[in-house]
Amino acid sequence: MAARDRNLFAWQAYVLTMTIISLGLLIALGYVLFTMSTNTKKMESAVTRASEAERQIQTANSKLQALQAMVGNKQFSEAEFQQALQSIGTDADIDTIKKKFDGDMSLFGPDVPSQDRNYSKLVSDLMKAVRDRNLQIDRSSKEVERLTQEVNLIRDQETKAREKEVAEKKELQAKLEQTIQEYLDKEAALKKNHETEVAVAQKNIAALRQEKTKIESDLKDIRSENLQLTQFKKDIMEQLVKETEREDFESAQGKVVSVDPRGVLVWVNMGRKQGLRPGIRFSVLNADTIRVTEATPKAQIEITKVDDNMAQGRVLSDRLNVPVIADDLVYSPTWKVGGKMKFALLGKMDVDGNGSDDRDLVRQMIEQNGGEVVEELGPDGKSRGEIDIYTRYLVVGEMPKVSGDVNDPRAQDLGRKYNDLRTRARQLNVSEMTLDRLMGYLRKYDEDRTIPLGDAIRSEDFRDRSGPERSSNEELTRQFGSRAGGSYNPDR
Repeated sequence: MAARDRNLFAWQAYVLTMTIISLGLLIALGYVLFTMSTNTKKMESAVTRASEAERQIQTANSKLQALQAMVGNKQFSEAEFQQALQSIGTDADIDTIKKKFDGDMSLFGPDVPSQDRNYSKLVSDLMKAVRDRNLQIDRSSKEVERLTQEVNLIRDQETKAREKEVAEKKELQAKLEQTIQEYLDKEAALKKNHETEVAVAQKNIAALRQEKTKIESDLKDIRSENLQLTQFKKDIMEQLVKETEREDFESAQGKVVSVDPRGVLVWVNMGRKQGLRPGIRFSVLNADTIRVTEATPKAQIEITKVDDNMAQGRVLSDRLNVPVIADDLVYSPTWKVGGKMKFALLGKMDVDGNGSDDRDLVRQMIEQNGGEVVEELGPDGKSRGEIDIYTRYLVVGEMPKVSGDVNDPRAQDLGRKYNDLRTRARQLNVSEMTLDRLMGYLRKYDEDRTIPLGDAIRSEDFRDRSGPERSSNEELTRQFGSRAGGSYNPDR
């Protein structure tokens, strides 16, 4: 019995012990399970944070790549750049930067590749453009300064030339007024003489009846002369107004200093420093000539030798049988001191009367005598060159004669061109000169005796046109004394 009780007690102890152990294991198992669940949640949370951190790192890398591409720290292709932007996703700051970047990159030209469109390249290009522009502005400033100096120089030269022309105009006007006064005095004297002669004739009419016819003739001549003087005074005044309006300052370029005893060689007060050269021809005018453009030359000379301020000339011909003496004026419409006289040619230049256009000959004669042809308009309607404010003469030759209908477009066009050139010449204060008058200055007088052959032959060309013989040395000495000779002769 006691043994069975001990076994029962042992069994109970065993069952209690196993129950306590099982309960401890269950508690331990529950703790383990609770701990495992908590660790699993922590692990999942850690994985989630790691994934988010990795995504943020990728986004940050994409932003960094996009910003590096914009700055130009690294070169990316357009596809790589767009992929980096897409990987960023929606980002307000990046979108703002991207819009500003696109606006700045529009400064590039269309030929710049996409991988070179960045701030680094933009800054270098802008700095280069600024440097080039500064260089260009510096060159432009220097050019403007140079042109300004040239304009000031030309303005000073033109001002001096204008002042000189005004002074010459005043001098010519004073001479003209003096001439008019002399004519008025002469007219008054003639009137007084006329009145005196009439009174004497009335008192002595009985005694002087036989001279009545002569007195009446004298009276008629005096009246005619009075009318001529009145008309001449009127013409002088009208011409003065015209000359004043068009500011014609034409004057002789120099004068004869001395003449050799034979009357063949002359010396004038112009030379190399004034731009004179051998071969240029001058007309010789009387020393008291005022209006050189309307005076009749007494002779013609051609320059043969030139010194610094003196030149020797040869008398080509003597049309009026009046010898060349010291103080005579020399004049040429094609030459001026220190420059060239500019001409324009209009119409057909028929010099020898054979019906052909001798334009080349006229141009050659003008250039040979120191002038320059700046514009030509011939009968073919073709225009070459252009006149300007420095052009002095418009030489008018034979005007065109176009046959056929007056409404012919060719005739109308040619007439329009002729009128246009003459209008431009008047607007620029260019004086007109006939071809015959120009040839009177440029052509040798003995060339007037040339008889053209062919269609231009004329019966009056065969009349005796020989001029008088040149005065001899003795006649020169008798008429003009020592003035016909001279003290200056470089050949002595």
